[in-house]
Amino acid sequence: MSKRMLILFLCAWVVFCTACATESVTPQTLPPEATYQDPSGYVVNGVMEYPDYSFSNPPSTMELRLRAVAAFKDVLSVRWSVPGDLIYNKTGSLSEKTFHYDADTTYAGLFYSSASTGLFQFLEYYDYETGRICYPGDTEELKETLGASCADAMLWGLTTVCNSVTGPYYPACMVYKNGYLPVGNYTYDYDIESFNFLPTPQIIKNNGNAVMVDAYGKVKPGDMITSTTVNHAAMVISYPVVKYKGDGSIDLQKSYITVQDQRGGVGAEFFERTEGGETIRYSGCVSVDYTFSNLLKKGFLPVTTAEFAGKKPYEPCTVSIDKKNCKTIDQLRSASVSSNYPLAVVNLIAADQFGNQTVIGRQLFNGANRGGVPREFALSELECLTNFAGSQYDTPGYIIKLEVVPSTGQRFIVAEFSLE
Repeated sequence: MSKRMLILFLCAWVVFCTACATESVTPQTLPPEATYQDPSGYVVNGVMEYPDYSFSNPPSTMELRLRAVAAFKDVLSVRWSVPGDLIYNKTGSLSEKTFHYDADTTYAGLFYSSASTGLFQFLEYYDYETGRICYPGDTEELKETLGASCADAMLWGLTTVCNSVTGPYYPACMVYKNGYLPVGNYTYDYDIESFNFLPTPQIIKNNGNAVMVDAYGKVKPGDMITSTTVNHAAMVISYPVVKYKGDGSIDLQKSYITVQDQRGGVGAEFFERTEGGETIRYSGCVSVDYTFSNLLKKGFLPVTTAEFAGKKPYEPCTVSIDKKNCKTIDQLRSASVSSNYPLAVVNLIAADQFGNQTVIGRQLFNGANRGGVPREFALSELECLTNFAGSQYDTPGYIIKLEVVPSTGQRFIVAEFSLE
């Protein structure tokens, strides 16, 4: 019996080795329609695709939180390179930051800036086949649009699932007025329009360390920390770790919360990680610990949203156009689109008789320059509509489509008609 088993085992082993050898020399080719698995974790099908963060069924509060954490991580981990060296100087009232991107080097995370809504604008110039950013120019305005600051990246994660937060994308603006709620029992003046009017360390001092430490111990994934001392904001990605001393008090040096954040700084301030034998330069941290002691020292307040606190239900995203049944370019030009979530991208598409689609006009939205990302957009601002007459697409037979992409990542066609 044992001899027979040995023979069967050897036969099976030969078949297995033959199969493995055959597989190792067989060329592996993907059909043209196959999807490409992006290293950041989501699947993309082409340059027009965006991650869809919406829910098919009503989500739990924790599902909302974890979806926001995942969306923020997409901003931090999307991989890219540039075909030539790129120097980007960010100037502003608070600081000046210089970033040097080397050719043929793999970077993770978006450019650092203070004017973007996050990932979708970046993907408009991303080549999925080569992994390169197809940088269409060298203007500071464009670099601002393609990047994300700490608050930009964090708010990007939030607005994929929460529509209760509004206002400019700055750490100092994370107050009641813009939809943020304290975690724990600390308080501050409801009338404050910006933490700049009462710095976060003063709020900590007014409430006392014991109240703040208790608040740090109550954060959950998706909550945030913000400080005007260091002008920084980050998103919590796990439950806090709370350690106690022998006398029963909380050990501030050993207790901590873990966050993810987009970083800036003088010089590039990249964070290098070795992954699969390759050195990746990150523009932020996908995981970094802040001790309770450090949170107090740097003046961080923990905040959350109404959805995460269970005070407001999740709202599915809707997009509408105020002029129904648009059938002409003139009608489209006089219309406006709106959503209950921030707008990310508006595309005007022309499709020929063979089904080939071309984006002939596009509007990307950023937060800092508008005092907050808009939820309504007048189509008269699309230059391609103003100059449509006499263009190569002003031809009978073309089908015109208006696509709106809000921060949730869903794609809505709100108008579609044939040119006569």
